[in-house]
Amino acid sequence: MNRLCPGRDFPSGCSHWRRRLPGGVNSHGVLEATGEDPATVIGRIRQQLDQAPGSDDWVVWGRWFLADRATRTISPFSKVTVPEYIENRIKEDTVESLTAAEQLASGNNAFLGRISVARKKLGEAGKRSATAEKKE
Repeated sequence: MNRLCPGRDFPSGCSHWRRRLPGGVNSHGVLEATGEDPATVIGRIRQQLDQAPGSDDWVVWGRWFLADRATRTISPFSKVTVPEYIENRIKEDTVESLTAAEQLASGNNAFLGRISVARKKLGEAGKRSATAEKKE
């Protein structure tokens, strides 16, 4: 059974590696525990996916799903990496863009520090703008 889309089976193209995930994947995309060493199993699956032809959508998705979250693309078929996306959100310099960047930068102290500085500058600019409006 497909735990990412309950009630639907995975296409046959992904079952060769997907069934080897330790305990499967729940509806939130989280690996469930089984007693097997997940790192060992995932390492074997990564090797199989690396050797598989790259054009199969499920192989591409599997590689993306098991890739390092800090460096992979923002989605399986995107060309934009997570660090590039974060960088673009920081450059956008809005409250919303900095919030999006902060959510994805979790654990990356360099990005989080830059986001913090950008938030402070954005807050100071907002205060100066509000003060200028009051004077008018």
